[in-house]
Amino acid sequence: MGESIANNSTPVGYKQGVLYIWVNSSPRMQEMTFLAGDIKNRINQHLGKNWIRRIHFTLDKRDVPTVEEASKSLKDFLK
Repeated sequence: MGESIANNSTPVGYKQGVLYIWVNSSPRMQEMTFLAGDIKNRINQHLGKNWIRRIHFTLDKRDVPTVEEASKSLKDFLK
């Protein structure tokens, strides 16, 4: 998606089709909200499956699924 986005955001979780992405500022989050559809489509196209149904942007890394929740969701997806 570009160096600017990569330098200002980090994927931090996944649960039941929702990809959680931490963003370093409110203005950047607003910008990325407009790009969510394109980000989702590029990821799904790269993976060859509709793995991502929705993207949730957050400024708080604590606002993501726990490792156990994410792991179970990922295992269910891979079945």
